[in-house]
Amino acid sequence: MRNKQTQMPAAAKGSTTLISAGTTVSGDITFSGNLNIEGRVIGSISAEPGASALLRVVAGGSVEGEIRVPSTSISGSVKGNIYSSEHLELTKGA
Repeated sequence: MRNKQTQMPAAAKGSTTLISAGTTVSGDITFSGNLNIEGRVIGSISAEPGASALLRVVAGGSVEGEIRVPSTSISGSVKGNIYSSEHLELTKGA
């Protein structure tokens, strides 16, 4: 068996949405493209069915809820289950 190292996609196709530091969003989010979270989300996050989607929770960012996204990179805090069908990256600070 070969050890195959996968790379996190640089970006998903589509636009990028930013939830900036100091911002709190309460409610569920459904998106396609890229979603970068520097602030706080209280609610579930999911990708549009069949869409290319990449979620990044950066250091200092947080999510309180379930995540269902094809590709995910976590450097911040997540309180909830993560379902990632293609790629899940947890950094040292996660």
